[in-house]
Amino acid sequence: GELIYYATPARASGFLVGAALAVAWRPEAWSRPLPRVVDAALGCAGLVAVVTVVLAFVTASEFDAALFDRGGFLRTGLASAVVILAATRQGIVTTVLSGRLLSGAGRRSYGLYLYHWPVFVLCRDVAVPEWLRITLCLALTYTVTEVSYCWLEMPIRRGGLRTAARVLRLPRPATTGALAAVTAGVVTVVVASTG
Repeated sequence: GELIYYATPARASGFLVGAALAVAWRPEAWSRPLPRVVDAALGCAGLVAVVTVVLAFVTASEFDAALFDRGGFLRTGLASAVVILAATRQGIVTTVLSGRLLSGAGRRSYGLYLYHWPVFVLCRDVAVPEWLRITLCLALTYTVTEVSYCWLEMPIRRGGLRTAARVLRLPRPATTGALAAVTAGVVTVVVASTG
């Protein structure tokens, strides 16, 4: 079951739905006026899709056979596409998703995705009740993500690597090599520690 979960073919439907949406729903379509009834229907469908995705996230397990052999990943991909469609229009979905908490999580979503796995794997054998272990893992994931966001991601986005290279008077190839070495070290530590 685990191999199927991680294999690309099991996930292909989500990628394909996303690619089809990117081709069909280009930015110029986002602001195109639609009939009011279509906008309202898209808003309602988007709200239902948001609830569907949240419920799927809360109730599904990576070991559920329905994800693989009964179109679970496809359904989730389609519901996510409806959320994206609705979120590109002004309406209730945009209002719900643009709240401070969710937009902050969205800005940090890659870090949350990146750091949750090693945190949960490293804490899987902690001898506490399951609800407490999950709560602690979520808190630790958020903390690591926030530190990374403030001290690594944002400085890099603002040109911090170039500034550091200038301060250290490193030639550009050395900067690239140093970054590659640090990245390889981090990946090695994560892989070694998570088995």
